[in-house]
Amino acid sequence: MTELWDFCVLGAGSGGVRAARRAASYGAKTALVEEVTLGGTCVNRGCIPKKLYVYAGSHRGGFSEARLFGWRGFADASFSLNYLRSQKNAEIARLQALYAESCASAGVGVFRGKASISGSSLKGRSLKGRKDDYFVISIEGAKSQAKELRAKSVLVATGCEPLPLAEAVATGFVGGELASTSDAVFELEQLPERVVVLGGGYIALECAGIFNALGAQTTLLHRNDKLLRSFDRGIVKHCLEGMAARGVDCRLSTRLLGLSRQSPQGREREGAGDADKRGGEIYLRIEDDLPIPCDFVLAAIGRRARTRGLGLEALGVAMDKRGKIITDADFATSVAGIYALGDVTDSPELTPVAIRQAEVLTRRLFAGSDESFDAHFLPRAVFASPTIASVGLSEEEAREQGAVRVYESRFVPLRASFAARAGSCERVMLKLIERGGGEVGSGEVLGCHMVGSDAPEIIQALAPSLRLGARKKDFDGVIALHPTNAEEFMTMRDFRQ
Repeated sequence: MTELWDFCVLGAGSGGVRAARRAASYGAKTALVEEVTLGGTCVNRGCIPKKLYVYAGSHRGGFSEARLFGWRGFADASFSLNYLRSQKNAEIARLQALYAESCASAGVGVFRGKASISGSSLKGRSLKGRKDDYFVISIEGAKSQAKELRAKSVLVATGCEPLPLAEAVATGFVGGELASTSDAVFELEQLPERVVVLGGGYIALECAGIFNALGAQTTLLHRNDKLLRSFDRGIVKHCLEGMAARGVDCRLSTRLLGLSRQSPQGREREGAGDADKRGGEIYLRIEDDLPIPCDFVLAAIGRRARTRGLGLEALGVAMDKRGKIITDADFATSVAGIYALGDVTDSPELTPVAIRQAEVLTRRLFAGSDESFDAHFLPRAVFASPTIASVGLSEEEAREQGAVRVYESRFVPLRASFAARAGSCERVMLKLIERGGGEVGSGEVLGCHMVGSDAPEIIQALAPSLRLGARKKDFDGVIALHPTNAEEFMTMRDFRQ
């Protein structure tokens, strides 16, 4: 007879692996099913390779900066995207091995293949205390392993995948298949000379910054003027100005009509990317403007939940129009015994969010905890160039709650002072939002935001203070650490209301 598992996790991303390991540590017999690779998007196609490529791009600017500090010998520096790719692949392989090792040491059974769930007779019934009730998980493509599992409860943590342009555009749009998704970015072997990035979210800005920093002529194209909708407008504006100063051609409120290919004339350009190898330049047709020629088009226009083919519809699991699984505050779906967390649900698509959700869920299911998930004062970063980081409310959100005092500081960081004399435009921006009313400084700090290379590290460190209800006078009372960028959060005194 097929083994009966207490808990089966579908998806071996950060949230799924954490849930499987924690459940096993509490004594639950746990299985983990993954179709592609351990580590999910974050390790393989997202956070980790992205940050490695951001580091790679920063070195290009560092050569120029180093010369201003007296260093010589960078004139012959060259860049190999293929070498960076091989280094990235080696690091990801190391991380995948660590994931596999951690699952094995925790006693988690790992199965490879595409999973689908059946067991519709369980719809609406509680599994608690019923040994005869279980779900059947079929695994397609499993080799030398069980092709079918039985589990008392199931967690869906399959995450999201990029939305292809061809599936997102209106009927009549031509050439959507010529655009790549973010999954292809970190597999390029040669750097395209000219890149167009479509979109206005995290991935679009980050990839535009990467391509630009590595040396590609980069255009960011978005259909409206609202980038990073959930971030403070002033911070986003400052970031956009910084991107433009670095050479990114930012075209907002621009309507894309279609893509087409033109066969190259003469020999293939040296260093050209995959677009030329497939047969020519890609031309983007723009409303009321000339076509944009390029070698690589990245469509970073959104992501969709990886729920298709899991059998959830047949079981009656409720999903929204994007395919996101609908859950309650305890991660329970509309079917008893099936849970969901992370990007596959309508929660912030951030790795630490999925990990924390996994911790909370498994403690509730297997350790008798009654804790709930709390995402207040969630720190966030966009590793664009320049980098954005935020925690708490934006100015727009804070004003919806009432009166506020807004403190801002813009300055050239000390590290860039030599470059500034040489014409560099790098400027850091900090913003602190205090609840208004009462004596100045007595209000709770509602949000801290920053643009600059140190922003994520600084904002992460400030997050506990905001969670604990720090007031502006608490910041004022801290003796500043000088000279640093962070000290500005302690020394800002001028405000607007």
